[in-house]
Amino acid sequence: MGEIRLIKPTMEYAEDIMKFRQEIFDAKDEDAFAGCGTLEKCETAQVWIDSVNLMENPDTCPKGRVSGNVFLAVRSSDNKIVGMIDLRHHLGNPVLRTWGGHFGYIVRPDERRKGYAKEMVRLNLEKCRELGLHKVMITCDRNNIASERTILANGGVFEKEVPVDSSFTKRFWVTITESMLKTTQNTRELGGYVIKDGLATRRNSLWRSDVQCYPSKEDVQLLKDRGITTIIDLRGEKDTTKKPSGFANKEGFHYINCPVEESSGVPESVEAVPVSYLAIACAKSMPKVFKTIANAESGVMFNCTAGKDRTGVVSAILLLHAGVDDSDIIENYVLTREYGRERLELVHKNFPEIDMNIVTPREWFMEEFLRLFRKKFGTTEQYFKMLGLGETEIGKITGKLVG
Repeated sequence: MGEIRLIKPTMEYAEDIMKFRQEIFDAKDEDAFAGCGTLEKCETAQVWIDSVNLMENPDTCPKGRVSGNVFLAVRSSDNKIVGMIDLRHHLGNPVLRTWGGHFGYIVRPDERRKGYAKEMVRLNLEKCRELGLHKVMITCDRNNIASERTILANGGVFEKEVPVDSSFTKRFWVTITESMLKTTQNTRELGGYVIKDGLATRRNSLWRSDVQCYPSKEDVQLLKDRGITTIIDLRGEKDTTKKPSGFANKEGFHYINCPVEESSGVPESVEAVPVSYLAIACAKSMPKVFKTIANAESGVMFNCTAGKDRTGVVSAILLLHAGVDDSDIIENYVLTREYGRERLELVHKNFPEIDMNIVTPREWFMEEFLRLFRKKFGTTEQYFKMLGLGETEIGKITGKLVG
């Protein structure tokens, strides 16, 4: 197998794209054109490339469809297309959420059984990480042993089988636990979460993170490229003095410290954790936090020390306001257990007296916090109003989440 790379389709590959198309027709493949977008219906490469370009942007994506990218898998040695892969940006379509998954792929008939499928999936999972996806669904037919092996080789964990027509499709999930920034452990996107009307939360608008003390040039450039230039630091004075944020005086960024001192220590018990989260939601700095988010002219990244508790509460409130399902809000919180595994191991090693059951994220912590939040405030709109936000500012927060 030769080295391959995933690239966006261009007219440079027009002739090979149409050859690829014809070979799929000739092979009479059972999974014909999986991962090819609308190639089957397009009679010229230009028409297909135009269609692919429209699908990339949520604003131009056809109504009822999910935005996404189609990549050509090109072999470096001879510049030949050996496959195609279709990456969907979210699972906002019922079909995708049930059995379609985040991407489909196909290997050129004469290039099969050479290992290209495994490498295509691996490279596409890198694209998923860059996009900000945390959990990726990949599916295959119950009887497609080769595809199942490809998925398992790339870290897929079997969930269940779902009936599709007269057969069954197997669902697998790959959890991506690599931070979006190279110099942090727990920087993630709040975009891409499905909301009730079939849309998804906006990408490159709101990011959550642990502390960024020494951001690299690559990280700084990535944030600028994504439009994330407002930084909200939720740490208290003691922490910001001891370990100043690398964005405090960084050119091109607006850094603001909104210290949340309430419940910043370790709770007394497991049962006290959700109560401490409610105290964070009621912290004196919370009006400033959400007003800053509302009025920021650009995308916002907010952080505490580990990106777990204070950051987790702000993230949960924002996702709840967007209409994200509780199960996804809980999962977003619990992912810190994977992203912050190294930090948690250090806590256990350096502070053996701390009960790790208290500091390790658990589903129940967030489930109970959401219950307590609703009991106290009712809705996020009522919560924001109690913080002193007006309708205009609440609308701006909504626009940063759904747009």
